[in-house]
Amino acid sequence: MNIEDFRLYCLSLSGVEEAMPWATGRNEHDRGLLCFSVAGKWFCVVHVDLISAC
Repeated sequence: MNIEDFRLYCLSLSGVEEAMPWATGRNEHDRGLLCFSVAGKWFCVVHVDLISAC
């Protein structure tokens, strides 16, 4: 599974929003974190480069 497939799956769930809250972070790792939430509660945090390696 690549990051785009994973992202589309998460977004297909009811009420899901996505964000990259540390897009301006101090280091490269922080800038690559993608967060999914429902009603402001995170249920998944994934690094966009790591899921592509699976």
